[in-house]
Amino acid sequence: MYFVFIVGTAGSGKTTLTATFLDWLRNQNIYAISVNLDPGVKRVPYYPEIDVREYIDVDKIMEEYQLGPNGGLIVSMDFLALKMKKIVDEILSYDAEYVLIDTPGQLELFVFRDVGPYLVDELSKIEAARSAILYLIDSNLSKNPANIISVLLLGAAIQYRFIKPQLNLLTKIDTLTEKEYAKILEWTNDLDDLIKAADEETKGILREMTIKIGEMLKDFGTISRILPISAYERTNMDTLYAELQRIFAGGEDYLSYE
Repeated sequence: MYFVFIVGTAGSGKTTLTATFLDWLRNQNIYAISVNLDPGVKRVPYYPEIDVREYIDVDKIMEEYQLGPNGGLIVSMDFLALKMKKIVDEILSYDAEYVLIDTPGQLELFVFRDVGPYLVDELSKIEAARSAILYLIDSNLSKNPANIISVLLLGAAIQYRFIKPQLNLLTKIDTLTEKEYAKILEWTNDLDDLIKAADEETKGILREMTIKIGEMLKDFGTISRILPISAYERTNMDTLYAELQRIFAGGEDYLSYE
């Protein structure tokens, strides 16, 4: 079984990609299922075979513990950790080839609380299973070098948290102008070019921090180039599948597809 964890900041397109890639896989006659791990989402554009909302009711938790939306989601994810054994068993009962796991809108709920690493670790224990992280980067937050380096730093933190193969995806490219798209690709295909652009286009303490972080990321050595996609227009779904297949064929230690 191949487990694909789709993570990213709020609004980066996780749920849309889950729906699009799920449909694409099924059109290739690949047995794929989806898992909704966001207890607070009101609706999703796909039918999740496993849905945490069947285990956790955020509204009831907020009412019972007198919590606001953010506190309710935090407590919900902590409670969800207690349900993970049942959820894992439910996932395995489908015996699917691909399992797409749509994580909560607030990235920190999955990445930096116990439930995310626990689920990844539990699924990784399954014989012949392979896992990969898709880190979604909103193209609208990537129009200058400082922003790109900051989101790459977050991507490195995610990789550090899970120690799993990870693909960085630039989402919503259909919303970019040709000039913006070309510039972002130029910056993201080569960290040296990105660091140089940061040097030229930023000033003061921001310039110093951006360059140092960029150089650290370069030294880190596992940051893959960014794959541009559009879930809305289904752009590069075949390339995404090919890169995932390379990761899964390469084994759990295959961290970069450069």
